Amino acid sequence: LNESQGILYHNLAEIDKIDKRLNSLTADWNKFSAVAQMNDEGYYRNPVLLDGLQSSNPKIVGERLNEINKNAQTEGNYTPISTLYGFNLVVKTESSMKDGFAFKQNRFFVESSNKDIYYSYNNGYMATEPATAARNFISAIEKIPSLIEKEQSDKAELEKKIPVLREVANSTWRKEDELKALKE
Repeated sequence: LNESQGILYHNLAEIDKIDKRLNSLTADWNKFSAVAQMNDEGYYRNPVLLDGLQSSNPKIVGERLNEINKNAQTEGNYTPISTLYGFNLVVKTESSMKDGFAFKQNRFFVESSNKDIYYSYNNGYMATEPATAARNFISAIEKIPSLIEKEQSDKAELEKKIPVLREVANSTWRKEDELKALKE
């Protein structure tokens, strides 16, 4: 297998991965769009109701999210804390090193319907201000259209290269016959 064939196969595999992600992203956006409601100001309503919390008041939800952020220990697992418009909302504790010290931090995600993509806002870090924290998950979902655009753009870039790669991979080196003659 020559290098051009390897690059061709790699790009074709990348396009296949992008197609799978695009299918998941599109399905999730369609699912959200079918059930999401807008408020009078034109923003998506945020009916997040955290497990064990009897209020959807943004201040109370945000305070509870900050409490979860402070106390959760998920050992690296995605742990459900609620749902929003049919999507699971999860927290994951990650271990890191900084300046030689080990520490743990929690990140928050919206789990895709296929459980193959985890959407985040602010890289999953929870805002300390309660109203902003309460909007974390809806903000993550609102990013799906831009993620779809990026995947489509990446796919188009790879697809542009495919014809040239195919041509190079399937062609023979023009001096191959001369090299064979010299070897004989």
